[in-house]
Amino acid sequence: EVAALAAGVGEAHLAAARRELEVAQAAGEDLAARRAALERARVALAEAQRADPASEVVRAALARVLVEQGQVAELEQARGLRARQREQGRARSAEGRRLLEAGDLDGARRAFEQALGFDGTDDAAQEGLVEVYHRAQELRRREAEAARRAHADELVARALGDHERARALYARGQPPGEVREAYLAALEALRQALFLDPAHAEAAGQLQGVARELSAVLVDQGNPDLAQFVLRLGGVDTTEVVRVELPRDPHLAVVEADQVNVRAAFQGGIQFAPTEAFDKLRAWVRSQSDRYRFVIEVRTEITPRGAQTLLHATGLRIRMEDRVAGTVSAPVDVRFEGGPYLRPVVVTPQGHRVVRAFHHAQGLDAQRHVRQVEGIVQGMLQRAKR
Repeated sequence: EVAALAAGVGEAHLAAARRELEVAQAAGEDLAARRAALERARVALAEAQRADPASEVVRAALARVLVEQGQVAELEQARGLRARQREQGRARSAEGRRLLEAGDLDGARRAFEQALGFDGTDDAAQEGLVEVYHRAQELRRREAEAARRAHADELVARALGDHERARALYARGQPPGEVREAYLAALEALRQALFLDPAHAEAAGQLQGVARELSAVLVDQGNPDLAQFVLRLGGVDTTEVVRVELPRDPHLAVVEADQVNVRAAFQGGIQFAPTEAFDKLRAWVRSQSDRYRFVIEVRTEITPRGAQTLLHATGLRIRMEDRVAGTVSAPVDVRFEGGPYLRPVVVTPQGHRVVRAFHHAQGLDAQRHVRQVEGIVQGMLQRAKR
């Protein structure tokens, strides 16, 4: 009877344990409910085992419950770990957003990558990384644009230096090739600047200004065709008439009055050597006033003689320009009496024909005429300043 009673108690506890196992099965992903049901099943099975220690059914059921309890504990531990990782991920994602708004793209990228390392499904971190990528692209674009603008500014500065050098070479009467080379260097630097920064207003304005001035210089040097090409190169509207002043010395300029006719006589292939005869006078004018400029024209007579063309220095003509009033004085002529005074034409090692300066004319007492010009200029300037 005692054995029968124990067996009945064991069966009752076993049945209760089976009902709890069904509850645990039905709980699914609700680990707390599963854990509670499994614990009740274990208690019931423990009671059943005390009532019937020899029951293999109870022992097997108890082993199953213990295994499932271990699985639930592992699942709960894994869920806890994932929850902590998600929390850490959210914290890193929030830090990434803060760094992103502060402009620290590298720091933001690292924070978002760490957030995804904790939780690969973090939408905020994924979106943050995409935003970092786009902002980095925009930053690189702006940096590249700034670098292009800076390089364009450097090229414009270089062009200004080349332009000033070209003007100085022309004012000193240096060979046309050297003058053109300096001007073309300025044009090329400005064209490169506009290639880098098409909206560079200073480069565009300087390009047209240098092109116009070089065009005027080329016409003065007897190269009208090249002058038109330079205007097109500089983007100048050739239908627009703009007065361009040649870059002569602002105080005293010496010009060849008959250079067009001389070039025609020599079919264009000839240059004029500069003169230093009036350097002292130029320095004196510079020390007296910036308002007036003197232009001294060298007069040359062309004399065909058989197959030769001879050039003779015949005199000088002096004019005074008032740059404030915009007026020009009547000319004063200094004639070279007792000529003819041949101006030699020499050939340089580069093959260029060059007319020597007037003060090298054969038989001419150049110093006497230079002193005469100095007296005339000094008198004109003193009268103008009264």
